[in-house]
Amino acid sequence: MMKIFGTRQTGFYVALIFALALSIRLFNIFGMGLFHWDSGYYVGTALWLIGHGGMPYPWEPPVYSAFVSLGFLILGIHDWVAVLVSALFGALTVILAYLIGKELFDLKTGLVAALFLAISQIHIIYSRMALTDSAFTFFFVMSLLLFIYSIKRQKIRLYAIYGIALGITQNVKYNGFMAFIIPVIFLAAYYAYVKYAGKRVKLDFFLAFKGMVIAFLIMVLMHVPWIFALGVGDYAKEAGSLSMESVFSQLASGNLISIFSRGINLYMSLFLENKAGLLFVPSELLFYPYLILFWTSPALILCFILSFTGRMKKEMAFLLIWFAFFFAFFSAGYKAGRVILPAIPAFSLISAVGAIRLANILKRNFIRKINGGQALGLIIIMVCLASVPSVLNAVSYAHDGYRQAGTFLKENVDKGQYIFTTGGPQIRFYYPDGAWWKFCENVSSNEISYFVTDYIQYRYSENYMQYIGEIKNSSELVASFYNHVVVIESPEDTFKNRLNDDFYKIEIYKIGDDSKKYLSFLDEYKKVACTEL
Repeated sequence: MMKIFGTRQTGFYVALIFALALSIRLFNIFGMGLFHWDSGYYVGTALWLIGHGGMPYPWEPPVYSAFVSLGFLILGIHDWVAVLVSALFGALTVILAYLIGKELFDLKTGLVAALFLAISQIHIIYSRMALTDSAFTFFFVMSLLLFIYSIKRQKIRLYAIYGIALGITQNVKYNGFMAFIIPVIFLAAYYAYVKYAGKRVKLDFFLAFKGMVIAFLIMVLMHVPWIFALGVGDYAKEAGSLSMESVFSQLASGNLISIFSRGINLYMSLFLENKAGLLFVPSELLFYPYLILFWTSPALILCFILSFTGRMKKEMAFLLIWFAFFFAFFSAGYKAGRVILPAIPAFSLISAVGAIRLANILKRNFIRKINGGQALGLIIIMVCLASVPSVLNAVSYAHDGYRQAGTFLKENVDKGQYIFTTGGPQIRFYYPDGAWWKFCENVSSNEISYFVTDYIQYRYSENYMQYIGEIKNSSELVASFYNHVVVIESPEDTFKNRLNDDFYKIEIYKIGDDSKKYLSFLDEYKKVACTEL
């Protein structure tokens, strides 16, 4: 174990940084509930996997949900279990940042990078949410670490292990293939540089090419079962049931080619339409730079900038490609703060290089009476102190508003009374036995007794918002809960000033006779929406 971490003393420092990262991410863990629309999907899939209700959702592959379901089996079915899974993966990613820093540079760079990631506000925030992104970042960084091991040791079996890591990453989120694309870009650029400069290097490019092909094939093979699962689920849905029995009966039918074909069609629809983000939106190009500035201390940004003052070596080029690729890819379309989370470890590593360079500048030019270690210690203290407000901001909130709303519904809504919500499935986790009004059921909107609104209402069209406003104005507000979340989820939230107090409210209305007429538009919408399904 010490061989992996370096010296015994270094291993002790890594353990301390991991403990710091974990304690920050576990702070008030029992006050952390489900607030994000997607959280309801992932937790619903986890419940389905253990046969406890729920519903399998195809929006992301099931690895994160599988870990959550394991947590449910061990710790019981609680919302904070899903958050705990993210927190553990977030803290473990800090160790991977150290290992990459050690492998590319030295022990010192690895330790500083691990510390910077441990106190990174954006990484802390998403490590405390029931979303796939913390787990995805862990496996993404692990894949890149294994790629680094592969090209440095130049052994085919390491490329195969790298391929296995890629397969797991791709089965956490659909854009896991980026952990393959980034090394390909690096290898192509490095090969071109070597040929152009006429340099002799130790890297066997032919071996690297063979290894990357093997890694790619392993990744694809490990992802094929998910494509089959999509096809089986589509058939089962068509048959009117997504129960385990229905799924296995579809597999037993033996029509594997048809199942795979349907899975491919659904896969391409999910990926290209919902994930890849192929449309270029120039007005939102500042979104991700804004997030970095908003969620990072000025001292850390200064370290990041100073890292580029020295000579650009291949190790820094790799980190820069890793960091820049996410910005370039996602700035071309689909935008959400969490999608650039795998770039944050690269940001921490680059900033660590900058901090060491800044320490050397201080030692040579300003404070000659101290050694390099003392100068670096001073820089680290300054960065940590500057990061305290952002860390406190990240851990000082709880998003248990939906938990409170679910408790209210359980205690106040009679069994069989229909509830309609503008939001996602996360609230249904807290009130699974409720009679939730659904568009495609043969139930008239006149049967709706309660109406639940949340931040999702601000993302509908103006016409839809008008109807929602009329329903609210003609109904009785019986409960209101505050869902305190600091996360900026989209450019719309950021640049259209929707992040006000109303944005965070979960409101429950009791439908009166006057509001029935406004609900009738739901029946008209249902005719169109359910015909197209």
